[in-house]
This record gives sequence, C-alpha cells and structure tokens, in this order.
Amino acid sequence: MSMGQIHRIVVLVATLGWVACGFAQSSDSPTPGLTPRGSIPLRNDILTDLHGVLLLEPKIVGGLYTKEGDDPWQVALVRAEKIGLDRRPFCGGSLISTKWVVTAAHCVDRGTLPTDFDVIGGTTDVNNGGARVKVVEIIIHPNYSPADHLNDIALVRLQQPLVASQAREIVILPLRLEAAALKWKAMARVTGWGALGEGGVPVADLRYVELTVYSNKDCNDRVAYNGAIADDMVCAGFAAEARDSCQGDSGGPLTVLAEGKRYLAGIVSWGEGCARPNKYGVYTRAAHYVSWIDDCVSGDPRCRQPDPEKQRVQAAFVRDAALRRALQFTKENK
Repeated sequence: MSMGQIHRIVVLVATLGWVACGFAQSSDSPTPGLTPRGSIPLRNDILTDLHGVLLLEPKIVGGLYTKEGDDPWQVALVRAEKIGLDRRPFCGGSLISTKWVVTAAHCVDRGTLPTDFDVIGGTTDVNNGGARVKVVEIIIHPNYSPADHLNDIALVRLQQPLVASQAREIVILPLRLEAAALKWKAMARVTGWGALGEGGVPVADLRYVELTVYSNKDCNDRVAYNGAIADDMVCAGFAAEARDSCQGDSGGPLTVLAEGKRYLAGIVSWGEGCARPNKYGVYTRAAHYVSWIDDCVSGDPRCRQPDPEKQRVQAAFVRDAALRRALQFTKENK
C-alpha cells in the first residue's frame, strides 16, 4: 500500500470518527483539524471533492428531468470556489423575490459565511447557463434547533437581483390554504440536483418527483419517526416506493397546486436515508413562517429575536417526544 493510500485512509478514518462524535462543536466556530468549516452539506461537498465519497449529511430518487421553465424558482447553493465546469450544488433553495432565497437552516449553519457560496438560478443544468449571484447575508431562524430539526429555515440575501429569462420567484402557500393543500394523500412536487440514490453524487440536471403527503400521525408512527415530527413539519413520499428527496436536495422546494396556482409549501429538511420504506422525506412547513420572512425582508428587528411562545412549544415537544420514545422502548423490551 502506498503512502498516499495510507494518508487517505487516515483522513477518512479521522473524519468519520469526528462524524461519529455527533459534530460536537459550537455552531459559530470553525471546525478544527481536517474537517472544513461550515454547514454539514457544505462540508459534505468539500469532502466529496477531496475523497470521492459522501461522508456527511445523513439524509431525487425515482425522479424525472424537469423542463425549462417548469420550476423557475429553484436555485442552487454552490461553493464560491466552484467556478469551473463542475458547479455541483451542496443545497437547493427557492427564489421568493429577486434578492431573497429561502432554504434550510442546516444548509447554512455552523459558521457558514456569505462568502462561502454563491446562488445560481434560471437554469435546469447547473453547469450551464442561468445567473450566478453572490451572497451578502444569511439569516437563520432564531428558534432553529438542529438536534430536533425544529424551525429548519433560513433566508439568504443576494448582493444583486437574480435576473434570468428562466428565473421567477414563487409565492409561499398562504396558511388559509395549507390544510387542503397538504391534506393526507395530496400530491406535492419536489425538485433538486441531489443524489439519485443513497450515497450517490449530486447530478447536474434538475429533476423532479411527485410525492404523496402523509399526515403527521402517520409520520410519527413507531415504524416511521416515532414522535419526532413537530407541527411545523410535513412528510411526503411513499411507504414502499423508491421515490424521495436525497443528499444535495436539502433546502429545495416542495410545491403544491392550490386554487390553480403553484405555491411553495415546504423546504427539504431531513429524513432517514433516501427512499427507505416508511421513512418519508420531512419538510419544513413554509406557511408557518410567512410573518417571520416578512419581518426579515423589511428589516424588522423581530426577525432575529427568538419567539418565547415557540420556545415554550419546542420545549414541550422535545420533552413529550423523549417520553414517547422511552415508553416505546420500555414496551418493546418487557
């Protein structure tokens, strides 16, 4: 075995050992040693380039190619140094105005800086065409809790308007339409440049998949997520079919048709693996954050202030979820 091969194995083992420790570091400090700084998807992308395998981010399977103009709000979050032929994104996002993108908080947390990535929009082939714009600000929801995936939403402000012939913003689903649009067995569409299968590498051509919405009750079943789904989340997928979002799709849009118009209903957040039986994709409910987004866009200071009521609800949810898991464990081990 060559010294180069031995060094690569040492690097992989060290990185995987750090992953196994649960990413034990503060969210605003650079990662020491071998692991790059920034969010897990961002570091995942860097490590993929370095070692050729996806080491991080536990997370469009069974999808089809999109057509130009079908999903013009979809944008790609691409590392700033990727200026060559490979502009593979580490996450997705949705254009909600010419200068604002909504994405998942876990895509831009852990000390990720605006200078770490650019936004590409207005194209279905991420390696060609479209407009590329720099980022000047990242706003993570002040009640975001990465351990429980609660309030997994963030805003990205662009340096200049993202203008392209195939780029158009999407309206967030109004809360009054959410119950009907996200009812049990309703259809939803998710798009992204993510991996086609678990452990695969993200693709260049935008894909979509039509999914079925499941109730939070179904998703909280012990064979699914056993109480881990909160009210600000929605599940979509199939109990047995291999269709889902996957690595690289995080932060991207889940859209629905309501009153003849397509709206942004969810943000790709988390899940166990990709398209596993009973492990639906989990999405942040966009309609629950319209007021927060309005505050941020308008510069209202409430945008950055934790909501005490949300904190109270979160604490109760975490406590109840832990109790349910403990009771289930006791029951199964009698």
